[in-house]
Amino acid sequence: MSKLKVPLIFVIGMHRSGTSALTRALSLLGLNLPDDLLAPNQDNPFGYWEPKVVVDFNQRLLQRLGRHWSDPKPLSTDWQLKEVAGFTASDAAEILSHEYEKIALRGEFSGIVIKDPRLSRTMPVWLRAAQLCGFDVSCLIACRKPVEVFKSLQARDKMPREHALQLWLTYMLEAERGTRGYSRAVINYDDLVGNWRVALKGGEASISRQGLLNFGDGSEDVDLFLSARHRNQEVSIDEIYEEDPLESDVKDVYNSLLSPDLSENLEGLNEIDKRRIAYWSKRSPGEGESGLAQFLPAWYAEQSWGLLKQDRIEEAIDFASRAVTLAPDVMRFHYVLGNHLIAADRLEEAADCFRKANAVDGSQVRTHRALAKVARSLGNTLEAIDAIKRGLELKGATAYDHFMLGNLMLDAGELRTAVESFLRAIEQNDEQAAFHFKLSQTLARSNDIQSAINPALRAVILEPEKQIYIEHLGRLFELINRIEEAKLVRQIPEVPARSRLYLLNEIEQLAMQK
Repeated sequence: MSKLKVPLIFVIGMHRSGTSALTRALSLLGLNLPDDLLAPNQDNPFGYWEPKVVVDFNQRLLQRLGRHWSDPKPLSTDWQLKEVAGFTASDAAEILSHEYEKIALRGEFSGIVIKDPRLSRTMPVWLRAAQLCGFDVSCLIACRKPVEVFKSLQARDKMPREHALQLWLTYMLEAERGTRGYSRAVINYDDLVGNWRVALKGGEASISRQGLLNFGDGSEDVDLFLSARHRNQEVSIDEIYEEDPLESDVKDVYNSLLSPDLSENLEGLNEIDKRRIAYWSKRSPGEGESGLAQFLPAWYAEQSWGLLKQDRIEEAIDFASRAVTLAPDVMRFHYVLGNHLIAADRLEEAADCFRKANAVDGSQVRTHRALAKVARSLGNTLEAIDAIKRGLELKGATAYDHFMLGNLMLDAGELRTAVESFLRAIEQNDEQAAFHFKLSQTLARSNDIQSAINPALRAVILEPEKQIYIEHLGRLFELINRIEEAKLVRQIPEVPARSRLYLLNEIEQLAMQK
């Protein structure tokens, strides 16, 4: 494997601790993000900025080691020495190398930032992987007040306080221990959202990366991105019950991580870690999971997706139903159950789930879109139209949503509105042949054959291998008695691929001349 002498920044830390905000700020200041990232959702509308391939690797590695992301039980002391097939440092190095190669193809390169809170627990594998590749590695550990993390997890996952604090302690201790000996800095969440320049310049100095970030060009973008909207929970560190052993340890770890010289506190952190390991060896002996995650609705929802991938549909529905029962006021669990019911072809029940999801929280485009799809399949055109229109009013609506509205308007016989919707879809995304094809079909149904030709030709240019597009364009030319162009169109499937561009250009030129 080639050695890549380029900077690689790992962003780690407990879930809900500002890792997403930190990663996005770094990217706005010049660092490169991998291509295929997790999509934003109701839990993180500003984006996760996590590469799917890294998240998938970490999830499956933790699963092999008997852990869910929400299980605070320590990993076995020798887990790093185990060669888990498919999850070795060499496997992780292949991922890092591939992500670098994709980024390098973009042109100018200033370094990579890779984030996933689960890295806090799997860091040793990724650090060895980075060494195999030859990356110049640094780590940034996001640190947020533990009670704020608890309140965020309670709101999202119905997680009890003791569970959340145990989880915070595990993630932060393992993140700290796993990065010892490497260039690293702890980023205070309060500083990040309050005065990001101080937070990041301090981190930059601590990891010896002077000049890596561009504090000029990207500063205004970071100012716009980082704001009070990233802070839904705000408490004092004093909201910790020091008479409780767990909470006392949590407070000590928080203060130690944010002290001016972390190296002076390593002995104290070691002692707390020993107490943590001893506690769990009594509470949950053996190497297996603690079972604590199974009290969370999020655990059932995530397990249901795994069952669905194995085609165990009824079991998936059962698990998703348990999540809904445990947390009926959380939109995403209704959404998950609705998707599983679609897989079982139980469309009426799925539609009801999406209606409940929208009643709980109507701010997500995906739930309105899902209801529109199911309602259309059930023949409820008016409900489908209302659903997709509601989705189009929200941030996050896409060209596809306009396209979907156009199709629904066609179902309702509203040709003019359908044309307007297809045009809006094309305005947002001109590269989808299906958008142009549908627009052309609708114009043709309106007897506007001349106007239908250009979008039909555009669809063929984008996907010249689609026979239905070619036949449609040929018929349009015939309808207005342009036989020469129709004949040329009929030749498209017969000419070699290398000659198609020339033929399409010839057709386009003829179409423009008349």
